[in-house]
Amino acid sequence: PLADLVVFTAHASKRDALAYCKAHDLNINETCVVPPGADGVAPRVTAEATLPPGIERGRYALFVSTVEPRKGHQLIYNVWLKLLSEGLPQNTGFKLVFVGRPGWKVDKLIDQLKNDTRLLGSLHLLTSVNDNQLAALYDGAAFCLYPSEYEGYGLPIIEAFLSEKALLASTGGAIPEVVAGLSPCLDPHDESLWHSMLRQWIVDPTARVPYEAAIRTRFRSTSWSTS
Repeated sequence: PLADLVVFTAHASKRDALAYCKAHDLNINETCVVPPGADGVAPRVTAEATLPPGIERGRYALFVSTVEPRKGHQLIYNVWLKLLSEGLPQNTGFKLVFVGRPGWKVDKLIDQLKNDTRLLGSLHLLTSVNDNQLAALYDGAAFCLYPSEYEGYGLPIIEAFLSEKALLASTGGAIPEVVAGLSPCLDPHDESLWHSMLRQWIVDPTARVPYEAAIRTRFRSTSWSTS
């Protein structure tokens, strides 16, 4: 109520904040929506940038995010275990790469990701990468994942698109707004749907082609000067 102007990064977060204020009888003054700029967001691949050992170009899905409860790592972990029980990663040589520092309330999950013998070395958790390494990981990924339950924006979506990678995203908060139809958005609580789509994109790379083409031709990031 003290602010003269409240700036939101997406219409979805503005909508939710206005609903919250109304429900709690809070006054809110003038508002506007300004997407953040993405200048310098795209990691640049350098000659010395290489993929970590055990990760092969074009044969992994990349999920970049701090490891937190709402981000969806548990969902993807559960789906991956099911795919492993079906033999898909073993038969295709496909892997899963999580990039991000551990956050809060994830000690048990981190322990599982590091020590679950069922993973058979098919899931890589990278908790500290530099810009060159991140660039190489985006560049080499088959596609990206972003299953977060809620986001006010979603910078990894922009990073993926700047790297011309399609992604399986969620319907949480502002994510569909940022994705803008350039990739599928799935219910972050529908584990069977994520299993089906992840399986399809691994088995049939042509399923990703229309999204990759749309990203190349239609995606335009916002500059900080415009913002």
